[in-house]
Amino acid sequence: MAMVVSFSIPSAHSATICAVQFLPFKREFVSASEDGILKFWEADSGKPSGCLHAHLGLITDLAVWSENRMLLSASVDNTIKLWNSVLECHQIIQVEVPVYSLAWHCRTAQLLVGLEGKLMVFSEKEGSQLPTGQFLKDRAEYRLVEHSDIVAAIASFESRVYSAGFDSSLAAYETYSERGRELIRCIARKKAAHSCGISFLDVGQDATGNIWVLTGSYDRMVRVWSTDLHGLFSFGPHNHDLKGVCISHRLNQVWVMQESRPAAIIYDPKSGENVSQALVTHEEMQSKRMGILSLFSSKELGDIVGTTRKRDLVVWKYDKGVPIVINTVEHAQSPLAYTCKVPILIFSGGVDGDIVKWEKQQLSSLSFSTETLWFSEAVSKVRMTEEERFAREEARRNEKSGSGNGPAGHSVALTRLAFVESCDYLVAGCEDGNIYVWGFDETHQKAHREMMRMEQQSLQYRSAVNFMAVSTAMMGAPRTPSLEDDSAGNRVAGFDCLYALCHHASSITALAIIPQMASKFPYLLTSGWDRRIVLWNLQGGKMVDYLRPPAAVQGKAAKDIVTDMAYSRELKLFAYSSADKKAYIRKFSKQGNEMLLVAELSGHKSEVTTIAWNKFTMAWVTASADYSVAVWASHGESCLTTFRLNGWISALSIDRQNGCILIGAENVFWVFHPYTFQHVRRCKGHGERITSILHIPELDQYVTTSWDKSVRMWHSYTGVVEKPEEEEEGADSESAFRFTGP
Repeated sequence: MAMVVSFSIPSAHSATICAVQFLPFKREFVSASEDGILKFWEADSGKPSGCLHAHLGLITDLAVWSENRMLLSASVDNTIKLWNSVLECHQIIQVEVPVYSLAWHCRTAQLLVGLEGKLMVFSEKEGSQLPTGQFLKDRAEYRLVEHSDIVAAIASFESRVYSAGFDSSLAAYETYSERGRELIRCIARKKAAHSCGISFLDVGQDATGNIWVLTGSYDRMVRVWSTDLHGLFSFGPHNHDLKGVCISHRLNQVWVMQESRPAAIIYDPKSGENVSQALVTHEEMQSKRMGILSLFSSKELGDIVGTTRKRDLVVWKYDKGVPIVINTVEHAQSPLAYTCKVPILIFSGGVDGDIVKWEKQQLSSLSFSTETLWFSEAVSKVRMTEEERFAREEARRNEKSGSGNGPAGHSVALTRLAFVESCDYLVAGCEDGNIYVWGFDETHQKAHREMMRMEQQSLQYRSAVNFMAVSTAMMGAPRTPSLEDDSAGNRVAGFDCLYALCHHASSITALAIIPQMASKFPYLLTSGWDRRIVLWNLQGGKMVDYLRPPAAVQGKAAKDIVTDMAYSRELKLFAYSSADKKAYIRKFSKQGNEMLLVAELSGHKSEVTTIAWNKFTMAWVTASADYSVAVWASHGESCLTTFRLNGWISALSIDRQNGCILIGAENVFWVFHPYTFQHVRRCKGHGERITSILHIPELDQYVTTSWDKSVRMWHSYTGVVEKPEEEEEGADSESAFRFTGP
């Protein structure tokens, strides 16, 4: 979700464009130029809808009177004109001097006019609702003299009005009633808000209702103020003169355009941080080099219009199909995992074997702090028996000679990540054949527990001193630190690699966490290129058993390498995909010889790259290198449907809120309805193949990784997901997809 270019209008005017205004009641916007021309455009398509010669001189500003569906225009020809929805001039107000700025104040139904050194206030004329009558009084009702130079900008929001001028001052006004009249008076004034004249002014409101004022000046500074004109943030000084400053009201961002710069700098007004590099908007501007001169935004429509040196109009619109945040890294990232405990941590595994831990900053939804968990620390925990070492070396010799499964060579790239909430373990599968288990630093955890214990004792002592009448029985024993306290301490502590699991002979490509009811330490199922399925107990990292006869011939899970694995807690079944063009469903058991085959899922014409369990529809989902996706009944007894995409499917996941199927096909991210299997969203933004998809319901976000060395975050799909009426069961959508019993 971001602002992206929707369309552009080349050579919109024959003279420089100096003002743009949005007409929400017509879903149009109007542009004004130095030669006095007004042009009207459809907001959704950019098609022209009208043109008129409005003034004899440069048009300085535009305003909208929505209640009466009127457009107001001001000019240096000393006039203000009111235009109706069919482009007829209803009224002309003569002013003795040039008009520089306009704003309509809805609360008092008054027009505020900025002149040199003063504000003039025009009130609505009685009987102005008549279609043939004048709408405003011809003469100003009163004046506000808070500036000593040109009033360059006026903005109104609810009961407040703000004005800024070339005298560097910023003023705030509030409405009040006197003898039945609604008037405006100055309540605050900042004489030296900037060191030079102020040329830009706007008012914004964030999602929590906080209102703030934005100013931009010729001193190359942009400042954020409270409603009482207390300074909050300063952005700059910038390297070049400011050509455009505006607020993206839809996303609550500040856009700053500099002269001779290809892209706007984008700030987060809540934290004061420059978030440009994390946004697709900045990336798009950099690539297209549009030469934007000025920016105008709409509160009602959420759009932004920019003007260029070539007198083009460029329109940005809100798009859910592009990422919210782009985080770039040094190495390509593949697997993803996260912990849902506060603060939420996201983990991504790189091709260099390092894990990057991402933590969202509290004040900004667009900024993340990072910490690296180094592969060099993890590999130091490897302890192998002579038998395991010999099997590993034999497998690598086979890979180099081409006789083994999988690509040749030795790599340390991470292939799978899983976070275990019950014990705060991070499990990482690697191409070197090891599984590395990370946990929070025990030294820091013990220190945190001791601190909590001492704090509890101190609290008990203070309570006893202050409340001597309270009996010991009522006081109770000191509270011991809880699991919640441990969790808080964990977030303060760093990560250590606790141990490595080394029983596999080659690359790890499949992980599944199996919860234990009687213990916080779950089981771990792993598999990979060696086609072995191994069961581990994460308490101490002990191997429990492995798949063996009679459950599997020679202990091999498939005829080719295992590519992915998923577990169904509801059915106590696990399934895995393979390069032999099949997927397999097995019964979970702690005994390797009892992991019996339930079904073989066949029908894909190429390697089955990934598999997932959808608890919402009680179905398995498989994806293949033949560009196809198949959905299977819970025990594999039938193929419910298949569909194809236009590219290699390298990532598959399930939305944890509604069961939507999330698919990465080449560099495109798709969201499919879980029942109708129609795509509900198509997201583009990655430059290369997507490698992993993760849904974080606590943030309502999807996270994707790619070979383009970026980690991107998207708003999750929140549309209505309803199950259609029951259809006849047992009908395969494609006869090639079939079930084979054990």
